[in-house]
Amino acid sequence: MKLPERDTKGRFRGGPRPWQRKPWIDKVCPKCGTEFSVPPCLDRVVSCSPACRHKGNTFRRGQKVLLKGPLHWNWKNGSSTERRKAMMNYDYKHWRRSVFERDNFTCQMCSRRGVYLNADHILPWSTHPDKRYDISNGRTLCLECHWQTPTFAGRLKGVSP
Repeated sequence: MKLPERDTKGRFRGGPRPWQRKPWIDKVCPKCGTEFSVPPCLDRVVSCSPACRHKGNTFRRGQKVLLKGPLHWNWKNGSSTERRKAMMNYDYKHWRRSVFERDNFTCQMCSRRGVYLNADHILPWSTHPDKRYDISNGRTLCLECHWQTPTFAGRLKGVSP
């Protein structure tokens, strides 16, 4: 056994004194079954190596890929992808801009200007696909007024499809 080094005044160098050292903790890797030891400061370590820790995970360029599609916990059969793609479409952006310009960037319910505006579909997007890009089916609303509409966020109160 190697004796701990001391400096010229008899003090120990390089960390804690021998009688203050805690024994290493023996563990078993849950993925490969290998026995390994860790110092007490690393008692939360579970696997024997980084390669073993990432075994079974999908990685791209060293980073974990987020769960997408059917593997994600909040997957709803791709129902939002059509709307999301459509909102990035030129037709939707043109419709939105045209509704704002037609209404002179003014909320049609409270007549406020200079606030954050939404382009609201009068007949819902989900139930009237033929009216999605019809400018007459749109109106400019501020955020507070848009929240009060019966079709905000999918609430279909009294609106017949």
